[in-house]
Amino acid sequence: MSDQSRKRQRGQYEERAPSRTSSGSGSETAPKIISVYNYKGGVGKTTIAVNTAARFAQNNERTLIIDFDSQCNATSFFQPTSEEDDLITEATLSEAEEEENVEEEEAAVSVAAQPGVVRRITGDELLEGVEAPDMDCYYNSRSEYDILELLGPVFGGFRRGLEQVPAGDYVVPARDLLEPVGVANTNGCLFLIRGCVNMGAFLDEALLKATAANIDMYYGAFRAFFLDLAVEHGFKYIVLDLSPSACLLNQLLVMSSDFVIPPAFPDFFSTSSVCSLLKTIMPKWITWQKRLVRSQQEKVEDGELAPNSKYLFKKEPPKFLPILATNYKKNNKKVTKGFSSYVQALRRVVLDSPPEVQNLFLPTADDVSVIAFVQNLGAAHQLSHQI
Repeated sequence: MSDQSRKRQRGQYEERAPSRTSSGSGSETAPKIISVYNYKGGVGKTTIAVNTAARFAQNNERTLIIDFDSQCNATSFFQPTSEEDDLITEATLSEAEEEENVEEEEAAVSVAAQPGVVRRITGDELLEGVEAPDMDCYYNSRSEYDILELLGPVFGGFRRGLEQVPAGDYVVPARDLLEPVGVANTNGCLFLIRGCVNMGAFLDEALLKATAANIDMYYGAFRAFFLDLAVEHGFKYIVLDLSPSACLLNQLLVMSSDFVIPPAFPDFFSTSSVCSLLKTIMPKWITWQKRLVRSQQEKVEDGELAPNSKYLFKKEPPKFLPILATNYKKNNKKVTKGFSSYVQALRRVVLDSPPEVQNLFLPTADDVSVIAFVQNLGAAHQLSHQI
């Protein structure tokens, strides 16, 4: 592509691109970076991330999903299934759920009769005539390009000197990496950057090569990268699908975001993980962010860092959207007693969290911090593949 063609194409993106702000969410037109995160696995982060992004796109908002989970579930989510794959239909799910409810009631009676003993010692029978899906389609069709194709130049550029890496060095090639996602009614507004199993190892290696003089620049590189992508390609929303851990990568991504969506199940283990997230992890990350911002400000005052540097870290922590409690039972259109108790427990966890964390929550119109959101998230996952 010639320089003139590249400039014309960039101009087309910039005409519809939101404004860029480095230290916060900025104006209403500024791009919004949203992390879907809970450091407990298996609570539906990817399903919620994908469907949230798709909803934005259905509203004609250009939206990008970036898969930062080394398991690459969001990437696999959009891979084509083989023709032999027989996806579960709504009717099948409904029928299976009714049968499951009956069996659970029978099992409950059995367990109640003899506490601590579950009489079932054999597995459930599988539905006859159902074949295993062809898992090769999830891997053979993968592109050689992924998130590391973009982040390599982002971090490598620091070795050439701070502020000497033009945005085009790592934004322009992104046009080959952005995959339009063919989801119904998204009007060509939904895009994906594939994940990579080596993401965590890459960051560890990059930080090992950092020096005391530029280590905090590495921390600010993620948000600078996101905002440059948004401006270059006109994205209004960038949704990050994160891994279930409290690692440094997730710390940088969460604290570089404008909003966090924390999924949870209304059960003991998930409630415990939310408690640790709000009472232990987030306070530590907030303290770390304050210390980093203060350090960068001192470098600005000493002339070591430009006051308008795009690598300045975000000054404020992200806002928390209501916790989405999924996978529960309902009776007469209301959440059943056991699950309701854990939804209330999750709300209590928010109320009991430190003030600096509690104040991050954006309440709903009903002034609640936890919403019973999707009764059967597994069904939502299956139905998403049918759209």
